[in-house]
Amino acid sequence: MDTQSRWCTLLRRASRGGVLALAMAGATLAVAESPREAVERALQVFADGDVVQAMQILQPVAEAGDPLAQVRLAYIFDQSRLYEPALRWYREAAEAGNAEAAVGLATLIAAGEGTEADPVEAGRWMRRAAEADHARANLAMAAAYERGGLGLEADPADALEWYRRAAELGSREARQRLARAYTDGDLGLAPDPQAAARWAESAGANQ
Repeated sequence: MDTQSRWCTLLRRASRGGVLALAMAGATLAVAESPREAVERALQVFADGDVVQAMQILQPVAEAGDPLAQVRLAYIFDQSRLYEPALRWYREAAEAGNAEAAVGLATLIAAGEGTEADPVEAGRWMRRAAEADHARANLAMAAAYERGGLGLEADPADALEWYRRAAELGSREARQRLARAYTDGDLGLAPDPQAAARWAESAGANQ
């Protein structure tokens, strides 16, 4: 069993038995530690491979209402395939305006992980993140409008608008898609080799 599988098994057993909840309830912040410092410490502990300790650090900060701690805790649950608590914390952070949490929430809802799949609700959360200038959310909205998804019908003009927004926010994938669109003359565009070259160069510079 690899390391990731062992951690997933440990977290599942702890969650079922209530051991993890008890451990988290007793976790406290270090003296004079700010929420941001606690989150940074938890991420370092997580990077070092101690998932449970990272969660013990994050839990009280998340319970106190810190969106950054909530989204990081959600991510750990998400990566551990514990989708119901991941949904809870993504949702709390997203409702507080955290765009990264809105993307995580939308992704789980779209896939039906931890809840019934609901593409329309997923689309609402992804749009909220995109309108907050989250690059990956803008790319997801563009793809949804290009192919149909997230409760949206395909619309090349809207897809083009979202690809441009994502590109302006630094998305390499969006810049590559715009280069192809100008090369092939799709998404409602006329072929434009110069524009295609500019976007291709921009995508290369963004590596």
